[in-house]
Amino acid sequence: MKERNLPNFDKKLNNLENWILSSENYSEDELKMMKHKFSHIKSAFKQRAQPKSSGRPSKPFNELSERSKRRKTETLRITTDNDVLIHAAKTKLQTSGKKDASSIRIFVDADLTQQQYEIIRSASKKVYPSCSILQKAKTNCYPPKESYEVTETCTQVNFQDLLNHTAIRLLTYLKDVLRDLRPDECDSLELFCKWGCDGSQQAQFKQKMENDATDSNIFQSSFVPLRLVCGTKIVWQNPTSSLPRYCRPIRIRFVNVDITQEEIEYVENAINALQNTKLLLEEKSYSVKHTMMFTMVDAKECNATTQTTSTMRCYVCRTTSKEYNDLTIKKYVDVDALSSKNSSV
Repeated sequence: MKERNLPNFDKKLNNLENWILSSENYSEDELKMMKHKFSHIKSAFKQRAQPKSSGRPSKPFNELSERSKRRKTETLRITTDNDVLIHAAKTKLQTSGKKDASSIRIFVDADLTQQQYEIIRSASKKVYPSCSILQKAKTNCYPPKESYEVTETCTQVNFQDLLNHTAIRLLTYLKDVLRDLRPDECDSLELFCKWGCDGSQQAQFKQKMENDATDSNIFQSSFVPLRLVCGTKIVWQNPTSSLPRYCRPIRIRFVNVDITQEEIEYVENAINALQNTKLLLEEKSYSVKHTMMFTMVDAKECNATTQTTSTMRCYVCRTTSKEYNDLTIKKYVDVDALSSKNSSV
């Protein structure tokens, strides 16, 4: 049979079936039974011939752990020369509008001193920019100087200026993506952020401060940009929302009392006064609305926000641990405790 060598597996099975059925003089009932059985045989062969995927589904590279990233790039790092890798990374960043991004990231992530960076740069000055260029690029990462207020016990930045700077940096970074937006979409951008506050203790130094403050307790409020959207369209998504890379401090203070509720009220008042960020970029105007969510919290912040004085009492239903399993007690849920008030503009 010449057709037995057909490359198509399905045709081969059909050809085999026809050959078996025509090799003997079967009755009509026997043919029907043979065709029924052979259909099961073909199905089993096809299932075995199909490749099966095993293991967990693969993740995007930026969502992998550091160990998984090293494992995935091991072959590339072993078989490819360092100069080739550096040139490829530099070219890719230049074509995507991030000329100095790789060098800045190396400088910051490795926590290099200027002398250490100059030693690395001496090996390939065409690849790594000078420290003056890096310093200028780092300066552009901060809001304007007039936005800051620094005293002996407090450092804070104007909240509106900080959000304006964050939105403008994002829009500038995403200018290639924003070109495809319609004018009405450019005016309906929304930046979602999470914010919170917390304190910590440290060793007290023998240094006198104003208002009898001490440096043994430090309290900070901050926020993290999460997502820039246009209606249901996601323009930008924070790839590492739980890492400190995108965390932006609002206010840092040395305190000697618990000021959680005071700090929450301070930030919420600043949120209520927020206005949309306006930007003219490449002859197109953009407007970004800011939506702040009070989700960077722990039990202490939840108790302070809902004015729950006892840590043994639930801040949602106000019951104690002894009353949780008592079904005869009717529990009332405080709806305001389920979400932060005044958390969006």
